[in-house]
Amino acid sequence: MNVTCKEGETIHLKCETIEKSFPAQWSKDGLDIDINCGKFSKHQNGNKFQLTIRSAKQRDSGCYSVNVNGRIRNVYVTIRAYFTKPLKDIYCTEGETVEFRCKSIEPTALVEWSKNVNVINHERCFIEQEQHTNKLKIRYAEPNDSGCYCICVNARISEAFLYVKDYFISSLCDVTCKEGETALFNCEAIENGMVVKWYKDDKEVQSDRYIVEQNGQTYQLTIQNGEPTDTGFYSKSVNGRTRTAFLMVEGKLD
Repeated sequence: MNVTCKEGETIHLKCETIEKSFPAQWSKDGLDIDINCGKFSKHQNGNKFQLTIRSAKQRDSGCYSVNVNGRIRNVYVTIRAYFTKPLKDIYCTEGETVEFRCKSIEPTALVEWSKNVNVINHERCFIEQEQHTNKLKIRYAEPNDSGCYCICVNARISEAFLYVKDYFISSLCDVTCKEGETALFNCEAIENGMVVKWYKDDKEVQSDRYIVEQNGQTYQLTIQNGEPTDTGFYSKSVNGRTRTAFLMVEGKLD
């Protein structure tokens, strides 16, 4: 007799002899089963014997044997994967939209998505559920979105990693200069020829003293003859990706 079940279920293997006997010896694929590991438990009531396999996983599939007084019987156990299409690792570049997708062998009921153990609740994340399929979409992926993503469907779990590559090879750094000096912000992206905009305190920079330059993948903002009023947060947006740094212009001492 063979036994087939779904991943996550509990299996009971039973047999009965014609007489009372010594305790049975259970094995899997020729190796004794470790009853102390917590996954397996065995029970005997007179001439009735039982082996229980808890929270079955695919690796629990195999040939199980019971040996009672030298008599052996075998049964082959097959554990069907609960996810016919489990989550897969994703590699992307900052700013892209990514989608995790998995499919289970039965319509989903209780579903929970998490990242690094924390339940996902973010305005850029969208969850979709339709019969056997579950999706998690992350818009405008950021480097800090990288991590281990997990879906728990009907108490079964599938995991995968998201790797988000930083769009900028080098980013903006805070700058301090004295009044009258020149301040320089620059950064390097992984692409060239992109549309770039510079902002000061969320307003696009507009001044004859502000010079915007681009050389291949390098983007630069030069502030000539720095004034104390130039102090503030400067941001650059390249193809929708943004980085921010602070400029401090120290006034001259009287």
